[in-house]
Amino acid sequence: HPEVPNTMIKLLLFPFSLEGEARIWIDKEPPRSILTWEDLVSKFINQFFPPSKTTYIRNEITNFLQKPNETFNEAWERFKDFAKAISSPWFF
Repeated sequence: HPEVPNTMIKLLLFPFSLEGEARIWIDKEPPRSILTWEDLVSKFINQFFPPSKTTYIRNEITNFLQKPNETFNEAWERFKDFAKAISSPWFF
């Protein structure tokens, strides 16, 4: 509908895109606790990407070293896991 803001459509449809922990989280949010797209983004990021987690991942990448007794391939896989975490559109 032309009169409905795009952000309202995203807000209404977003819960249907979730599964697992994210779906459980959104279902437990009190009714009318998320009224805008900005509210949703803020709460979602704080729940799943808190500052402590993003700082931890950034530090792990910045200080990444191959561990003793770790093969190159194992180290590479571990590094790729960190890279996947920051490739999320929610990661700052």
